[in-house]
Amino acid sequence: MTQPSTSVFATTRTSGWIVFAGVMIAVTGGLNTVDGLIGLYRTRYFADRFVIGNLRDWAWVFVALGVLQIVAGLSILSRQGWARWFGLAMVSINAFLQLYAIQSYPFYAILIIAYDIAVFYALSVRWQKKAASS
Repeated sequence: MTQPSTSVFATTRTSGWIVFAGVMIAVTGGLNTVDGLIGLYRTRYFADRFVIGNLRDWAWVFVALGVLQIVAGLSILSRQGWARWFGLAMVSINAFLQLYAIQSYPFYAILIIAYDIAVFYALSVRWQKKAASS
């Protein structure tokens, strides 16, 4: 009698996209956390030109978002089923929040938005379920 596989997702040729998505979300989370901490402790490093709020408020938002993104990235890399949707939400929120910060550091914000789109693509198109084994 064979045991059903405990792995939920298949390792296929397209799983490279999933690894890309997990790594990039975790890296973006790390960068957002560092940016938030710099915004808290070195307030002259960033320009305080946000659409709403001030630098200190946004620094806390980016620290919290960064921690959540790191969790999402590590969960995607461990192939948790819920991580796909959590990752999609995290990159969507991150891209939206980068639009608020685009006036303070435009090149960086545009770069982050661009690879948020690539990660969104990877998670929405390339996630495949493993065929049920009998």
